Amino acid sequence: MNLRVLFANVSYSLNGQQQGLSRYVIETGDAMEKNNFDSVVYNGNIVCLGFFEAGFTKGGYEHGQQRQVHIEKIDSSFRNLKSAPGVTVIWCALIPSIGRSSVIGWYKNAEVFRLPNKIPYGEIPGRGDLNAGYLYNVISSKQNCVALPYSEIIKSEWFAPRQKYYGFGFGQSNMWYAKEKKSENYVESITNKINNYSGENLVR
Repeated sequence: MNLRVLFANVSYSLNGQQQGLSRYVIETGDAMEKNNFDSVVYNGNIVCLGFFEAGFTKGGYEHGQQRQVHIEKIDSSFRNLKSAPGVTVIWCALIPSIGRSSVIGWYKNAEVFRLPNKIPYGEIPGRGDLNAGYLYNVISSKQNCVALPYSEIIKSEWFAPRQKYYGFGFGQSNMWYAKEKKSENYVESITNKINNYSGENLVR
């Protein structure tokens, strides 16, 4: 199996406030990824600009440097590139009401960047931070993006595995490259569900 997939862990929006375990989300109730499923016209195309936090070096989000996404782990051919095209990015989040992580949506045929791109504050109205601007490290055409409704997210078939429970899945990182041999059946099953999904899509 040689699927180009990346599982990305993000916070989940509930009643207009982001829910998650990262220090920034806990302290602020906010997150850059809150607009991941809100499309925008950017460089003449209707796209979704996605963000997940790859982490920081010593100093945290106040003083550290953002870590890179190791796109060569998606496919070794990306080793010397700044971005990885043709990737299915599967967005996952911890859902407090069900006490586990779940797939909340996906971008098909996405481009994943090694380091975040920064759009100056104000260029996209209502997005970003005065100091940080607006960051994204994934982009895909709106037509390739799906945000699942809550009624789907809570179904057991969309569960997102955690390393400590299944021996594969998310560990401490917000990135899971799904290269473990024992994860093959799960990855094949979830990508089949994605490819065959025809239900409600909340991308705006």
